[in-house]
Amino acid sequence: MKTKINLIALVFTMLFFSACDKAEELTIFHVNDTFVVEAPVVVPEDPDGNSQNFEYSSEINIRENSDIDNYFGDIQYLTINNLHLSISDFTANQNVIAEDVVVTIGDVIIPLGDIDLSAYSATDEVIQVGNTQQLNQIAEQLLNAASVTVGFVGTVNETPVSFTAALSMSIRVTVNII
Repeated sequence: MKTKINLIALVFTMLFFSACDKAEELTIFHVNDTFVVEAPVVVPEDPDGNSQNFEYSSEINIRENSDIDNYFGDIQYLTINNLHLSISDFTANQNVIAEDVVVTIGDVIIPLGDIDLSAYSATDEVIQVGNTQQLNQIAEQLLNAASVTVGFVGTVNETPVSFTAALSMSIRVTVNII
């Protein structure tokens, strides 16, 4: 009889802990979103033919997503799955290079070096931005403040030139509502 009671107690204990795990799974969900900052860059012709600087600044606010906004205080993890830059709408001579390009996101500074604008604009190729440590730093800033300032600076070696630089950031947020 004692063995039977112990067996029943063991079964109920297993069911209880199994139910707790299932209940926890019901309180955790994920939100995926992609945030894009488009930087239209227009550099007029320099009469002396000198290189010219460009600069663009905007903001990414993850609370623009209503699911993230509604559960912002319950976010456990924020992961940046992909961060890349693409170039489009290029208009200029074919040999224009954007030199010493730097992307800043919050207080993370990411040098990209030189970018052949016509080459990247002519293809769907993207420029990966940041390493794992930098992406984790950006994710931490977003988790703490919800928004970061995004900056894009560099120098073009010829003018006039115009192009659009689009920074795309794909994130996954893990929310636990309990």
